[in-house]
Amino acid sequence: MAAPSWLYTVAKTIGITTAVIYVGIPALVKFYPHLILHAVFLNFVVWPPFVNLNQPERFGLTPVTAFHLETEPGVVVGVWHMLPATPTPLLDNTDKAYDRALSNGQPIILYLHGNAGTRAGYHRVQLYKILQNLDYHVIALDYRGFGDSTGVPSEEGICHDAIFLYKWLRRKVGENAPIIVWGHSLGSGYVQCMNFHLWACICGGLGLS
Repeated sequence: MAAPSWLYTVAKTIGITTAVIYVGIPALVKFYPHLILHAVFLNFVVWPPFVNLNQPERFGLTPVTAFHLETEPGVVVGVWHMLPATPTPLLDNTDKAYDRALSNGQPIILYLHGNAGTRAGYHRVQLYKILQNLDYHVIALDYRGFGDSTGVPSEEGICHDAIFLYKWLRRKVGENAPIIVWGHSLGSGYVQCMNFHLWACICGGLGLS
């Protein structure tokens, strides 16, 4: 007795699916490893689109300044510094004035965002505002290859960017100022990476959220 036609269809579907999972995907990973990086980081997904990240005040953030740091030769990352809601009065709206404000004793949050989008994502901006109203300095960056930052994202490179910014902050505020590293989604993995590399030389721990 011949098997029903639907049985052949089911068997064929299972066979094709199995081949894709166990042969096709490993082959893609082997011959096109950059596809996996794109799938993990999703840095090509930019939302909101067509925004000027040098004008963070357009997102309702104030007081705030935008600047860039070279984390290694050829890699420049974009950063925002948002002051607490009750900051030390600024004498002027310069980077030096914001640097001085960092040392006013109020805690600092270094925010490491998740995959996709930029530091200007709506949900991220709303979090910055909440943290500002709780009287935190907020430092938010776009990793290499995200937003207006140059370079190509990689696990080692993004960890390097995060450590660079942490050390930059430490040089600005000294060893005793409170710095909390807040990692969201993908960013939480880089908090752990920072812990691994910095634990031996940091007094205290890093915050994980």
